Amino acid sequence: MPDSSHPGYRVEPYKVGITESYEGVRSYQRTETRYRITVDGKVVDDAQGYGYKSAAAAHRSWSYQYGGKRRQTEKRVAARRWLRLHPGVCPVFEKITEKNLKEIALGELTKNEVFKALEERFGRIPAEVRWALWEDLL
Repeated sequence: MPDSSHPGYRVEPYKVGITESYEGVRSYQRTETRYRITVDGKVVDDAQGYGYKSAAAAHRSWSYQYGGKRRQTEKRVAARRWLRLHPGVCPVFEKITEKNLKEIALGELTKNEVFKALEERFGRIPAEVRWALWEDLL
């Protein structure tokens, strides 16, 4: 599938009619603007027929489906590669988090404080490694 930089990729608005009725009141119809994603004029995603309520939501969906997953995988691979070169980081990270689990859960010890302690021992830790360790994706 093409990515968001594809020249034919567009988020197009369209109108939908919505009929609402309430108990004891006559039903009425109104229109709303919804959004769908098209590539070269062909509809490729319309939120399972409902349409996206905003253009931003349609863009987010497209970005995740056709790029977000790949970026997450790339970050995970880079983190694993770095951790293979620095084998002592994971055991120390696990000790710090196990020892301070209650403080982390209560918000008394922040993610930045944990990584500051790691960096004192191992030097600068790349952002993708911080993300992977904290999210426990490895």
